[in-house]
Amino acid sequence: MVSAYLLNTVVVLLTAAVMGLLCFYLLVAGLFTVRLHQRSAAVAVLLAAAAAVCRTAGLALPASALSGAAGTGQLIAFAAVTITAAICCASCEPP
Repeated sequence: MVSAYLLNTVVVLLTAAVMGLLCFYLLVAGLFTVRLHQRSAAVAVLLAAAAAVCRTAGLALPASALSGAAGTGQLIAFAAVTITAAICCASCEPP
């Protein structure tokens, strides 16, 4: 019998993978929208460096550092506004 912990772990990993793909597709659509897809190598290096910095900070900080400093409600609102703006940018016409 599969334990609830193992099942929850699988669900979290699948959700993280799907969200990662969603972010990737929104980024690619945004690059095409603003006509920066031809310079995507520079954007990829910048994002990789930002991810490395965030990962290092994530290892050094406790899990609740961001929500403790800003508040959970404000973080959720910020994430919702950011995702909505990304979707709007990805779905608008090129300039």
